[in-house]
Amino acid sequence: MGDDREDGGLKVRSVRLLVIASLGLFSVQPLRAQSGVIDGVVTDTSLVPISGAHVAINGSSLEITTPESGRFRFSGMPAGLYVMTIGKLGYRSSLVTVRLMAGDTLRPAYELAPSGTVLGTVTVTGASSSPTRRDFDARVAFGRGKFMTEPEIEKRNSARTTELLRTFSTIKIVAPLGSRSASAPVYYAMSRRDGGGFGDCAMAVVVDGFQMKIPYDLEELPSPKEIMGIEVYSGNATIPVQFARWNSGCGLIMVWTKDGSAPGPPL
Repeated sequence: MGDDREDGGLKVRSVRLLVIASLGLFSVQPLRAQSGVIDGVVTDTSLVPISGAHVAINGSSLEITTPESGRFRFSGMPAGLYVMTIGKLGYRSSLVTVRLMAGDTLRPAYELAPSGTVLGTVTVTGASSSPTRRDFDARVAFGRGKFMTEPEIEKRNSARTTELLRTFSTIKIVAPLGSRSASAPVYYAMSRRDGGGFGDCAMAVVVDGFQMKIPYDLEELPSPKEIMGIEVYSGNATIPVQFARWNSGCGLIMVWTKDGSAPGPPL
């Protein structure tokens, strides 16, 4: 009798362990499905793998140097749109975009053409292009948002950054009544796609990677002479994945200064 009860107890415990293990599997699978993998290869135009090619995801610190196989792999990547720069000395750099779905594994192949230029002794004067500027230029080239570059800012010769933002069709500038005196008005950026009234849909403002309070007084932005570039995203579908953490659901304004210093800490 005692042995039978023990056997029965073992069977019950076995069933319980099986149920727990099954629940554990079901709880882990959805988490894994949220991310994806970019598993690619870089070759020359003759399809020979290129070693020492740099593959970087713009707007992040992710960068891989390819081995002799020419392969690169980014694992655990959130679903979204990515802009990548691929290059090596002696080859023409390539700017590519990929859209990664949750749980997907992309296997792209990229060819780099020889630059055809023999490099001799080079003397470099002045400051080189910063990573921030290179990433901004890459997003401008991709063209998913609305942009204003440094030459365009200089050409407009505006005294205040608020006036630059008025030129973007997806932004409505509003001045709430009683917010400040006429000599020192307050202006907020509202998303036109959601009506544009104050309190309806205030756009998020980020300066040099620091998010400002919402709504943010545009008169406190750096002057046009200090700004390297402006980018505007009207909604969720256009915001790059690396900026998703700043997405308020009402659009996003990114301001980049020439020296990379924000007007204050994130609020």
